[in-house]
Amino acid sequence: MKIHVTNLKKSYNDNLVLDIERMEIGKGLQCVVGENGCGKTTLLNILAGQLHYDSGTIDYNHKPFSKGMAKDITLVSQNPYMLDLSVHGNIAYPLKLRKMSKSQVNYEVDKILYYLNLISLKHQKATNLSVGETQKIALIRAMIFRPKSLLLDEPTSNIDSQSIPIVETLIQEYAKDNTVVMVTHSQTQVERLTNRIIKL
Repeated sequence: MKIHVTNLKKSYNDNLVLDIERMEIGKGLQCVVGENGCGKTTLLNILAGQLHYDSGTIDYNHKPFSKGMAKDITLVSQNPYMLDLSVHGNIAYPLKLRKMSKSQVNYEVDKILYYLNLISLKHQKATNLSVGETQKIALIRAMIFRPKSLLLDEPTSNIDSQSIPIVETLIQEYAKDNTVVMVTHSQTQVERLTNRIIKL
């Protein structure tokens, strides 16, 4: 999905948070960087259609945002919300909404849990997970139905160091065929993952 931003402005209580003259986002991984409070999370929320902006235009494949696009754009926040279900139930939820068969749902969920070495969490209640585990499950839940645009707010900020390379590889693989916009504070992570940088 190609996203074109023109003359975007967003203020909070007369404090101008975003002022973007022009921005083009395309297929692949692009990292959003900048100082604290420069509007990185605000930008993701706007791109996801979850926050109104004051002025400007945003086109998605040359069309304005509509409710029908919600299925193609998914945001994973830094503190994601878990449904009051098991880990399996959380990951399976978007697949069930898309009427996937039970056997296929189970296959897809187990496959990605094994890949991330999280199969032991399958039957645990998701609301009881650690912060790092919650981040991993939220990322899986967002990816599993393959939205065209994936917006990630510090997706590895609370993940253990041993798991970060696995999660980063998962994100890079996903970005080969889709649009991924990732906020990160880590310059070394940017250098590892991409040379496409959006600086605010």
